[in-house]
Amino acid sequence: MEISDLDQRTAEVIISRLRTGLPPRQYTNLYSCGLEELMSSAKRHVFGSAANGVSLVRFISGSWGSGKTHLFRLLTEEGFNSNFLVSIVEISKDSAPFNKFELVMGEIVRSLTSSQTYGSKSNVSGVGSILERHIFRLVESSDRHISEVIEDEKQVLWADNSIDADWKRAIIGYWETFIYTAPSNTVLDTRDKLVQYLMGDVKLSALPKEYGIQRILKRDNAREFLQSLSALTRFLGFSGLLLLFDEAEMMHSTMSRSNLSAAHNNLRELIDGIDRLENSIMVYAAVPPFFHDDRTGLKVYGALASRVGMPTNEKPRIMQRVWNLDAIDTDLANFGRAAEKIRSIYCKAYPESEATLVSVPELIKRIDVVVTEHGQYEAISRWRVVIQECVNVLDLSAEGIDLPNPIDSYLQTKSALEALGDD
Repeated sequence: MEISDLDQRTAEVIISRLRTGLPPRQYTNLYSCGLEELMSSAKRHVFGSAANGVSLVRFISGSWGSGKTHLFRLLTEEGFNSNFLVSIVEISKDSAPFNKFELVMGEIVRSLTSSQTYGSKSNVSGVGSILERHIFRLVESSDRHISEVIEDEKQVLWADNSIDADWKRAIIGYWETFIYTAPSNTVLDTRDKLVQYLMGDVKLSALPKEYGIQRILKRDNAREFLQSLSALTRFLGFSGLLLLFDEAEMMHSTMSRSNLSAAHNNLRELIDGIDRLENSIMVYAAVPPFFHDDRTGLKVYGALASRVGMPTNEKPRIMQRVWNLDAIDTDLANFGRAAEKIRSIYCKAYPESEATLVSVPELIKRIDVVVTEHGQYEAISRWRVVIQECVNVLDLSAEGIDLPNPIDSYLQTKSALEALGDD
């Protein structure tokens, strides 16, 4: 999507979210600058290759504030544009430590989204919503009753030997709840339990016995279930599966030696088995110590380090296994172009204010001050400060209020974002 394609309501939603200091998870490409070359190559050589059946693994190395979250949002948008299912998993000690891949697998399924379900306010879990939309899309595109559509899909699904039998039973059971004659609370309870099963959140004894499900998600079958998810992605008509792992808490540095060894083994096995996840892309983002630390980094496991590689000091290239965001020198011109784009979105959102808005040269001049004053690797990224400052200045000028001194305005913006915390 281009800014020129935005309707007023969508533009206002974007600006409203930017105004809060927590950028929206969608539409990042409309104001992003500096990563166009990388994303253009990703579209051709990563998403294009995966759609043709080749599975790929990439790693991102970046210090705090280097733009890992920003890049993840761009990859997510490109995934949706390329008809991929996307799952973003934060690797954390509480919900998804990599030494317990069964928990990671559960988070993958729980976080699964499509372009239609991303950002949805529905109470239905991601995977449930995707399964539901699949059936109702088939119903809408034909003149058949839903029961006929489900019966046909059951036959096709059972014939697909790449999907686990218990997953098939749960999926078919989920579809059949839409033609149940049971009381609504019973239907919803059954539907909820089947979705929980796919996410690994239910005991076998809690599942309706008539479905004949025999295995639940455990450590010894987690990668096998991931292969089923990959196959299900293709069955549902998507071009591929994009897995985005963000090691936000520096998990490797807080693990015991045995847990670290298990995490490294799981990562190695996932890399070695990536070809079994057809049409899939895995991207793992971490801070530099994940690669370099002599005690907990990849160096302690030579076989894994050789598979991953180490960050280089050159600008990321799409064919590299590791993309080093710290090697990107985003110049003032890129931030200036981003500011100009945000002003254009603002004009779309509030066309009546355009005549009173701060001029593009003046806005860029003020943003140059922000970039000069704000360190590249501060806890709050430059991009967030620049975006927030842009909206603040545009709001003031739209209301006819005199603009404060650029340094004072920057310090106020920085302080507000630090109080707000991570986006």
